[in-house]
Amino acid sequence: MEQYGHITRDQLLALGIAPGTICSWIAAGHLVPVHRGVYAIAYPRIEPIARAMAAVLACGPGAVLSHDSALALWELRRWPDEPEVIISRDRVRRPGIIAHRSRTLASAETTRQLGVPVTRVARAIDDIRPRLTERQYVRLVNTARLERLISGDEAAERLGHRRNPTRSGLEDDFQRWITRHRLPQPLTGELVNGHEVDALYPAEKVIVELDHPATHSDPITFRDDRRRDRTNREDGYETVRLTGADLNDEEAERLERLVLSRRTPSPPPGPDPQPC
Repeated sequence: MEQYGHITRDQLLALGIAPGTICSWIAAGHLVPVHRGVYAIAYPRIEPIARAMAAVLACGPGAVLSHDSALALWELRRWPDEPEVIISRDRVRRPGIIAHRSRTLASAETTRQLGVPVTRVARAIDDIRPRLTERQYVRLVNTARLERLISGDEAAERLGHRRNPTRSGLEDDFQRWITRHRLPQPLTGELVNGHEVDALYPAEKVIVELDHPATHSDPITFRDDRRRDRTNREDGYETVRLTGADLNDEEAERLERLVLSRRTPSPPPGPDPQPC
């Protein structure tokens, strides 16, 4: 089993290594104590994933990497200064490890990632929910959905809707802006002329593109965006481009007017049928 250069005292004893031999190996520097009962072989490991594995080993059977450490292993958050671990037994105290005791962790909520016992992404997101702002939480859930680390059902359970996942904080802000101004809800992530658009009112043929200055201000991107807008216009689509600064009351009114103006009016009702 991959343990990133670590071994436990119990594992050494199970291999038939005598306690005195373990002590002599420690004295000679062949084993480097990392946590109580956990040793690095030959030299300390400083890689975050190795430190995380050592923390799990130190917390005993059933321990799994959790919270921000779990999400870092899944490449959704940064590694915290101290590894976080969930244990199912009585709380253990290990310097340099944040140990969380949980009686509700189900086996279905755990797995192995890169050889490290860890909580699944949905559980880790729920565990750190109190640490996040609403904006951070929405972004994290959407990113996990985009990376296929949680299912559509898991994302919908946490966000309260089944729209396609957003891809940026600006798209999250746009959705809040739509809700705040009670604008019609567009589709997201749809294809128009072979290109994915940020938001689409399909019946009205209105496209909303959200332009972040960091990614849409260079000449090549600017030119490609306008060329795409012209192609879409030839097919009857109107494109509205918004930046974060445009998510205001005035632009909300303008978008609403545009969408309403392009709706096909319902045909007038026919005459009432005459009795026979």
